[in-house]
Amino acid sequence: AVGGGTLELAKALKEGEQASQTQLLARLYQDLERLEREMALRAESLQAVTEYLTKQKDRLAATPALWPTEGYVASRFGPRTSPFTGQPQQHTGIDIAAPSGTPIRAPADGVVTFAGTLPGYGHALVLTHGFGFKTFYGHNQRNQVSKGQTVKRGQVIALVGNTGYSTGAHLHYEVLLNDQPHDPLKYIVDEGQRAKL
Repeated sequence: AVGGGTLELAKALKEGEQASQTQLLARLYQDLERLEREMALRAESLQAVTEYLTKQKDRLAATPALWPTEGYVASRFGPRTSPFTGQPQQHTGIDIAAPSGTPIRAPADGVVTFAGTLPGYGHALVLTHGFGFKTFYGHNQRNQVSKGQTVKRGQVIALVGNTGYSTGAHLHYEVLLNDQPHDPLKYIVDEGQRAKL
């Protein structure tokens, strides 16, 4: 019989087509599941990156990166001879000489945790910035902020003075990280460079 078995061939082709479609659907389903898992992982990764960048932005806002006042650095961080005793001492900050009344600005966002007078430093301030950073300002003519007040980077917080044990108008400025003094010059990235070295 010429051309015989056409029905069987058509039936086999149809069954093969159905099997192919079933396999294709199974593969598509597997691909969709894989894509869903991949999308979930990417969403988690994106969330982690977003959280990391937000934390870095907050850390940058807390880093004391601006010059606190205009003037020139009269005494650097580190060992020096005391101007009062003539003995060696560790200078825990920098002294920026400037005329009395020169504005002192917050080098980073923060909260005033001390505003008052201290022996040796006269009118003084402490700002807490977060991420372990604190800054200290001594010999101020007048403090312009109060304890508990929130301040923004660049805001005037005090005026340069000559209070406490001081040989002339200047700002004694300290940067503390986890309550340990660090050289403030290592943190200042302000390109305007208000104080001359």
